[in-house]
Amino acid sequence: MQSGYEIRAEIDSALAKSLILVNGGGVIALLAFLPETITNPEFKTLATSIVWALLLLQFGILFGLLHTWLRRRCNLDYEVAEASSPTYPDPWTLRIYRFKHVFREPRNCVLSWFCALLSGVMFFIGGLIVFIGGLCTISGN
Repeated sequence: MQSGYEIRAEIDSALAKSLILVNGGGVIALLAFLPETITNPEFKTLATSIVWALLLLQFGILFGLLHTWLRRRCNLDYEVAEASSPTYPDPWTLRIYRFKHVFREPRNCVLSWFCALLSGVMFFIGGLIVFIGGLCTISGN
């Protein structure tokens, strides 16, 4: 029977693969569709939105890869803490001028989840841009 740690590790691996897969799939789909829109002047708005969406999806892939790298470093932070003492690693304290926030997790863990969130957001915004460009093209604007 798997431990809770192993189950969470599998879920994290599936999340990392999913983030890269959806953004990469979006890039492939838009690249396949782009030549048809670029050659037709009636689809200029749609072609422009596709190019912007491609840029966002590329950032989505980058954030997905960063999430994977930071997740590995987060795991290492926990291993080091367990080897040196029975307590958890020190939480990350973010200080910006007079603002101070203490997270429950170490810096690498917080940044890992932030990158995962950004990867998903890039996919959503990229799709939204193509949707809006398509609506503008259909309505003639």
